[in-house]
Amino acid sequence: MAACALSLSFTPMVRLGWRDWVGGELSPPVIALLLALAGMSLLAMCWSLAEADRS
Repeated sequence: MAACALSLSFTPMVRLGWRDWVGGELSPPVIALLLALAGMSLLAMCWSLAEADRS
């Protein structure tokens, strides 16, 4: 996840999304950034639940 964040940190979409989010403006880059964060959180939760079922 850290490597993915590092590689995407230099893309314009992420920089614009972060700038707009900090500024309180709802724009398409902010929505994409929030969806990506929510998706990664959901995948991490599902993975941890799947691993918990194995033991």
